Amino acid sequence: VGTCWVAVVQSLYEDSQEGMRMTTLWFYRLIDCHKKSVRPAGVDPDTEIFLCNVSDENSLNTIEVTCSILGEEAYLEATTKRSEAGISVEDEAIFLCRTRYVPGLNPKVPGEFSPINDIQGELESLCLAPALWQIVKDLIQTFQDSWVETLAAFHAKQSAALSKEKRKLAGVGATPGDDDISAIVKRPRGADGSAAGSSGASSAALSPSPVSVGSGSSV
Repeated sequence: VGTCWVAVVQSLYEDSQEGMRMTTLWFYRLIDCHKKSVRPAGVDPDTEIFLCNVSDENSLNTIEVTCSILGEEAYLEATTKRSEAGISVEDEAIFLCRTRYVPGLNPKVPGEFSPINDIQGELESLCLAPALWQIVKDLIQTFQDSWVETLAAFHAKQSAALSKEKRKLAGVGATPGDDDISAIVKRPRGADGSAAGSSGASSAALSPSPVSVGSGSSV
């Protein structure tokens, strides 16, 4: 998650050719901000992000993982609890946001930072309603499960073809049905039936490719 970019999903729509798409409002990382901008003190470039006014549209399939975006007090409380439980911030995909960043009018002009008093309130006004966000998470899970199955089947067939070729080179005849060997591997599920690796959080992390996005509610 540390190498992803983060955004919030503001709206959903369906494209007849590209399927489900979303309008996203982006957060900037320190590396995205103008080097000559007057930056806030004590920024962790891996975990702190800045609410920005840059938005665009992306395929829903570019979401990589859901996450939580928290203000300073909530972030400190969440990271303390996770540290005591032996869970890393990266595993839980949570980010600190206490500042807004507005880029300059052109690449040569430094952007401006300003404090955010209530990031949760800001996000609630920007994001999808909770019911719609649940739909997004369900669609993400369906896509990820399908992709895992497709990759597993592909690798199984590749392995079978390689084994067959090795037997031919060794002078051993192939067994009937080798060309049809495939395997479908589904993601392991926990005792509660949820897919392993799903965080259950209600925000998300986006990267230019793949993307992830979030609603911004705390865990």
